[in-house]
Amino acid sequence: MISIILPTFNSKSFLKERVDSILNQTYKNWECIVIDGESTDGTWTYLEQIAIKDTRFKMFQFPPKGVYNAWNIGVQKAVGEYIYFATSDDTMSNDCLEYLLHGFDLAPECGISHCCLQIIDEYSQPLKDYDWNTFPAQEYFKNYNFKRHIRKAPLTGFLYATHQTVIHSFTQILISKKVFDKSGYFLEDKGPAADLEWGMRVGLTEDVIHIPREMATWRVHGKQLTTIEADYNYTIQLIELMRLAICNSTCKPEIKSLKKYLLAWKRMPLFAKLSLYDKLVNLQFLNLKISMRLFPEFYKAFESREAYQFYLQAKLNLKKEELIEII
Repeated sequence: MISIILPTFNSKSFLKERVDSILNQTYKNWECIVIDGESTDGTWTYLEQIAIKDTRFKMFQFPPKGVYNAWNIGVQKAVGEYIYFATSDDTMSNDCLEYLLHGFDLAPECGISHCCLQIIDEYSQPLKDYDWNTFPAQEYFKNYNFKRHIRKAPLTGFLYATHQTVIHSFTQILISKKVFDKSGYFLEDKGPAADLEWGMRVGLTEDVIHIPREMATWRVHGKQLTTIEADYNYTIQLIELMRLAICNSTCKPEIKSLKKYLLAWKRMPLFAKLSLYDKLVNLQFLNLKISMRLFPEFYKAFESREAYQFYLQAKLNLKKEELIEII
């Protein structure tokens, strides 16, 4: 069984489209766990009517404490072997769950089944100028995006260090519930980017099977149209989330020992903004600069994201072809 977690909070605007995408799934053995944050716009009443007609909908209300709190509660209440997060303003194709679940039949050793993503606007139309295929992680995988393959750990976690986001929307993944038992839940006190920490934490230990089908959407609308400016403070926040991901991960000690290098790609642009005095008293900056002077391959790795990614893999004697298996 798949447990679909549907978090809602005054989500009426796009809710019918989301609910229809659940009801129309070709895979029928699911439960939908609604975690509502005491909505006042008719969301709860609408879903109650759905639950009367379809008992697979399980209804719960709690004081609103953010989406990660709702996700964590949903996972704890889930009885399914697999977890799907159905964010209330996004959609999926009718065969999304069927094909994602089939990924685990093909590669039962994997903890996550992942598919391609389409970004849409408030009218459910593709955003041609905001193409998932052009994001840094997809540029790393290149033609592999169009082939069924396994991304072996710790590749996904390493990619978070250099390419920032690999799981761009949780609508594009199906997760084995065992992953939460092993690696833990979402942090609830680290702001709107906390899913990055979970993705990197889990990506360091879990193999991921990629299904080359565009089956999930990420809706960009309203406030989402204004992307978060990657300013100094935001980058500091991302580095802290990555640091926590490494510390919280159940990955091997030799991977944890690379923490300095895993964070270096994000830290270097910050150091460029420091004054000369601040650079001279910043131990992290001096440590990296000394390493760059002593080890030419470390210095050269900063030429590009992909070069630095290969450098990280080389630190563990791992090659790209050893981390990606075509099936």
